[in-house]
Amino acid sequence: TETIVRLKELAMERGIVSSPQSGAFYRTFADVMRRYGRMREVEFMARYFLASNPLAALGFARLGLTMLARGKIGLELPRLGGEGRLDRLFQRVAELEAEK
Repeated sequence: TETIVRLKELAMERGIVSSPQSGAFYRTFADVMRRYGRMREVEFMARYFLASNPLAALGFARLGLTMLARGKIGLELPRLGGEGRLDRLFQRVAELEAEK
């Protein structure tokens, strides 16, 4: 996962994105991964829609309600315990990039 995050960051830095939405998707993905050390799907989707197109979230409301009713997602985000776990990795990558 760390490798994918870094590859996506490099692509964005070099302007290699297929659309503005994909840039928002990758930035949001990397931000959530960096913050928690793993993916929090509900927060990721909320932040992505806010960053790209808030009205697009309405198209996913039915799916979200179905997943909520089936217990696949919850409104409360559990403590994951991975906060800051990837900080050293991201710091090292930044150091290596600065050396170039």
